Amino acid sequence: MNAEIETDNKNCLSNITPVYFYNEPKPDFVLPSQRCVGQLISFSGQMCPNSPTTKMFWEYGDNTSDSTGVHAYTKAGTYKVKLTVQNDCGKASVTKSITIIEEPKAVIADSGYVSTNNTLSNYCLKNGSVIVRLDGTKSISAKTYEWRISSNSGYQFIEKTNGASPRPKLVFTTKGQYTVSLRVTSDCGLTDEITKTINIADLPNVTITPQPDVCQSINYKIDNYVDGANYVINTEPSATTLSKGQILSLSLRDTPYIVNATFSNVCGNITLADTFFVTTPKTVTITSFRDTTVCINSSALVLKTNITTGSWSSVPSSTITANKFNPTVAGTFTLTYTNGSGNCATSDKVTARVVSLPNLTLTPQPDVCQALDYTIANYIDGANYTINTDPTATTLLKNQKVTLALRNNAYIVQASYNNICGTISKADTFFVTAAKAVKITSVRAPTYRDWETDRKSTRLNSSHLKLSRMPSSA
Repeated sequence: MNAEIETDNKNCLSNITPVYFYNEPKPDFVLPSQRCVGQLISFSGQMCPNSPTTKMFWEYGDNTSDSTGVHAYTKAGTYKVKLTVQNDCGKASVTKSITIIEEPKAVIADSGYVSTNNTLSNYCLKNGSVIVRLDGTKSISAKTYEWRISSNSGYQFIEKTNGASPRPKLVFTTKGQYTVSLRVTSDCGLTDEITKTINIADLPNVTITPQPDVCQSINYKIDNYVDGANYVINTEPSATTLSKGQILSLSLRDTPYIVNATFSNVCGNITLADTFFVTTPKTVTITSFRDTTVCINSSALVLKTNITTGSWSSVPSSTITANKFNPTVAGTFTLTYTNGSGNCATSDKVTARVVSLPNLTLTPQPDVCQALDYTIANYIDGANYTINTDPTATTLLKNQKVTLALRNNAYIVQASYNNICGTISKADTFFVTAAKAVKITSVRAPTYRDWETDRKSTRLNSSHLKLSRMPSSA
């Protein structure tokens, strides 16, 4: 509090000395809005009452102090700032906490896909697209985010994210390398930037055009060469790596040529192979059997040849597995072993007959009383049919008719069939003979007396019937 002695005599004012009365100080200060490491911070101290004799002293909480109220912190953290003021009436202080934030540091976190180092991430297109999740939330002291991508095409932001999102999400549709930059800004207006390269890749369509077997030297070249793929052929004395557009002369030899193609990247691996011969055709000989007959469902036939580089086929189609013929269907099969292809192919053939026991039947012939023409119904080729005609038996052929005359003894038709599967026999017996008169010998023929007795009995019965009806008619 300040006070002066007043007087009505203004002429005496010049001889009067002012007298001041002070209260103890009441300090205060306002925390600054800028609170970043390395930045000068001005603390504004206030005191009530204020006087020329007041002194201010600042302690910044990091073991430094002065009377200026201007300070720069070298490390982030929370500090207690103390202001002490003193005048002639006493001394007072006030303490407040201030948090100093670090300088901004941009960080692009790994989004969970294949990452080869801190600056390169690899992604694989699947069905023509791949989703990439960028994450800037690991950045230090970042208030705002700004994402930039080197290309303006081949991608787009999705799920309502954009270049200012902390964690944007993008879908890429075009393979290639994209430079992604993240720029972050802190509360203090300081910035930091980081750049990362994203590689969008895919597995190419690697193919090997099949080379037919040939029987003369050829010039070989890889068709549809894919950059980055590795093509190797087993030439002698060492394998040859084929480059793009290279033509390689392949000479005749007994062993096959094998071309291997491989491709590998972050999306996976591809391995392909093609085998072919450049050789003089070899004569093929089937050594297991020439022509044979077997019973259906019997043991498989082992198939053997003088070479082992060919393949088996059957006409009509049948089951051949592991160089064995399985006789599960009746018929005649042509088995062929072929080595090579095209003009260089050689082959050998054998026949395998698969048989079974037929359904041999004889249609029963009823007895007849007049001569008849007999023929075999449902004739089976290979079966033997005979009938005991006179004076010698007759062999019945297909559709043959044999006239059988009347005779007292029975005719017997016999059928038989025999093959490697077994034997079947059938027989049918019937008569071709005249009808004989039939005489009943156990009952006596009636006489005249018997007839007369029967007549009288009938007349009496009729009279009785008439009498019994008279009352009714009356």
